[in-house]
Amino acid sequence: MDGKPGQITYLLQELYSEQKHSQALFQDDHYRHLLTLNLPWNKIFEDIDALADPKARGYLRTLEKQYVQDYIRLVVNGLSLRNKVELANFEKALYAMGLLRDPFFDELEFTAQLNQLEKDTRDYLAEKELSTEYLHDILNNYNRIGEAKLATIKVLKAINEVFFEKYKLHSGSKQLLNIKSHFLQYILGGHRKGILLSLSSIYLIIATRLGLPVYGVNLPRHFILKFEYNEIEVFIDTADSGRLIYRSGIIHLLRSLKLPYNENFLDICNFDTIIRRKIANLILLFKRRGSAATVKFLESLSRNLSV
Repeated sequence: MDGKPGQITYLLQELYSEQKHSQALFQDDHYRHLLTLNLPWNKIFEDIDALADPKARGYLRTLEKQYVQDYIRLVVNGLSLRNKVELANFEKALYAMGLLRDPFFDELEFTAQLNQLEKDTRDYLAEKELSTEYLHDILNNYNRIGEAKLATIKVLKAINEVFFEKYKLHSGSKQLLNIKSHFLQYILGGHRKGILLSLSSIYLIIATRLGLPVYGVNLPRHFILKFEYNEIEVFIDTADSGRLIYRSGIIHLLRSLKLPYNENFLDICNFDTIIRRKIANLILLFKRRGSAATVKFLESLSRNLSV
């Protein structure tokens, strides 16, 4: 929510007059009040940049890293992520995590990126006469289960064509060390390369927006998606251009990962599990980069998410 006219400026001026060290900021009433406005750094910066006093602007700009981390914590820990219906919360959490890389990234731009991919996917499905409405009609007709299975495969393959041929999204082991490949705004903004979890998150968002029963499956050492409806079950591996796998093929996938087959591995997971795994990936990345302070922040974020 936006602050009342002059409210943000007042709070910023009070913070400047106190000039507390960043580590003591959260103990300050004015700083906590500023956070409750639920505004990302780019909005706060607009008011900082409008201040006449250059010393005030200089000091307040030094608060960027601390404010961004506190804002991410406020957003991510304040969202309910345990339900498939909470897609908007999942998108919000992923946007907030992206601020760790770019504090000035705008949420409206992020939403626009997802909206465009959704539109392109819907348009392509319509061209192929594979609208999700058509699929839903078949899925809900128990006398047409064979046709429903074939239609499901056609729809998923068409989505793959948009993602991995038109948009040229792709993954690979080397992407784990590429920080841009962890954050959705860069992948959708032209980078196109992503770690497996990030590509799966994008796929999951669009499939859910389309009303498809697609869920995350939190395999050890791997992350896949699953289309599940009544008797129909198809797994989607975004690490391999959305390759479609059936339960029998999961055994071979697990074997390639040197893992035993375990029925529980194939359970669907909630959005909070995906965010927690994302945080774990970022912790490994920032440890490699020697960013101890960021690692400490991410570890704290993960602990609070687990509560």
